[in-house]
Amino acid sequence: MPIDTAALRKLQDVWGPVIEAIPAILDAAAQQKDVERFLQSKRAEMEEADKKIAKAFEEADKRLSSVNSEMEQAMQQKAKALADIEDAKKAQADNFAKAQQAFSVTEMDWVQKTAALQAQFAQVEANLAKKVADAEADFAGRVLALEADVKDLEKRKAAAEKALDALRSKLG
Repeated sequence: MPIDTAALRKLQDVWGPVIEAIPAILDAAAQQKDVERFLQSKRAEMEEADKKIAKAFEEADKRLSSVNSEMEQAMQQKAKALADIEDAKKAQADNFAKAQQAFSVTEMDWVQKTAALQAQFAQVEANLAKKVADAEADFAGRVLALEADVKDLEKRKAAAEKALDALRSKLG
């Protein structure tokens, strides 16, 4: 049975760009996993910071009720930042799922739409990279802001403790 080389070349021409696009898809998936690992490590750091803040809350609550209300506001801001990060992560996962669905069309669609899908994939990949970069930058900014808030609250706590100690020494 003779081999139809023209058909093989046509098959190679049709599927070649698809096969070449697979490493880019795998790289995008690996980058997403790296972002998820980064976010998980940052969450672990934030959880550790939460434990320290909770301990500070207990001590401050025993001494001053007004400082306690300010700390609760800081915790609400942190929870909002975490919710915003989760929303950004979900949006990124949705975009990645849409990109994967775009590559699951039939063979005839591949023949007709190979060039259009390549352009579409490049756009999705650029959007994904931009959103990942935006989410990382936003996350880093929010972490810095929360750390600054925690430092400020610790300074206020120290000042309140000094004032309380001064009052105690005056009262005997």
